[in-house]
Amino acid sequence: MADGITVVALGGAGAMGSAAVRLAATLPGIGSVVVADRDIDAANRLSVDLAQASAQVEARSIDVTDGRTLRELLDDADVIINTVGPFFRFGVGILQAAIETGTHYLDICDDWEPAVDMLELNCAAREAGICAVVGMGASPGMSNLLAAMAVSRLDVVDDLYTAWPVDVEGEDESVDTLSAAAVHWMQQISGKVPVVRAGRIVKEAPLRSIALELPGGRRGNAYVVGHPEPVMFHRTFRPSGHSANLMVITPETVAFLDVLRSDIDKGRIDLDSAAEELGKPSLSRMIRAAPRMLARRPRILAVVLRLGHRGARWTKDARRGTDR
Repeated sequence: MADGITVVALGGAGAMGSAAVRLAATLPGIGSVVVADRDIDAANRLSVDLAQASAQVEARSIDVTDGRTLRELLDDADVIINTVGPFFRFGVGILQAAIETGTHYLDICDDWEPAVDMLELNCAAREAGICAVVGMGASPGMSNLLAAMAVSRLDVVDDLYTAWPVDVEGEDESVDTLSAAAVHWMQQISGKVPVVRAGRIVKEAPLRSIALELPGGRRGNAYVVGHPEPVMFHRTFRPSGHSANLMVITPETVAFLDVLRSDIDKGRIDLDSAAEELGKPSLSRMIRAAPRMLARRPRILAVVLRLGHRGARWTKDARRGTDR
């Protein structure tokens, strides 16, 4: 290995991972970057593309479910960047491996369930002498920083929301089916999700409509979706009222998502199959969604909290490859 810090980028050949690799390879003090990915061909292409970078870049094949191989890889690393999703399947195990090997850790975890579990590993990480940063992508991540900026200007925080656009005007409406992002989305619209209500964490069904009023007389509705931000805000900013993560989305789309949510919760369809239907909706579910479309007549939020990062959107180009 070259002199300097050794970084292992798990999922490093994916969309998010490759962006992290390209940045890490240019940072001062970085000696080597390992592009660790299940797609070794993509990892090799990226390493060749960065052959002239200031840091040494090499490719490694990795299956993150192989605990022994994963720990052997981390033993030689100073820092791990984890962009392997969906995080509800892989996040906790990878962080535990980092703690066991004494490897500093950061990720872009956007599932609330593993985020809660990983925050509970704080003491174990401290005892291992490592710094572990969970959820430093666009949402959560930049969304948290934007919230911190807003909170710093307020005397009292009652309600605190984060939101991202899905299919509103001006957004790319394409969907990368069966990607980690799509499966993550299906997980976060099903079951119960955490929100802050009256200053306390409670769990409720997703897709509830929230009426918002923004400065300048702008009004509209957005819809609750599971995400780590409410949990994190409850620990940090302690809003006394309501806090949730929201989607700005058309009533037609949310009506179809409601049908998928119902079928997932009843065991009629699994997450992977539901993710596939995002790109190719079945006729039967479209027919079932029609009455719900007529029942939903909210005003669409005209101005949304934009996170400044295309990774915050559920589109084909923005999140393809995070399941590496």
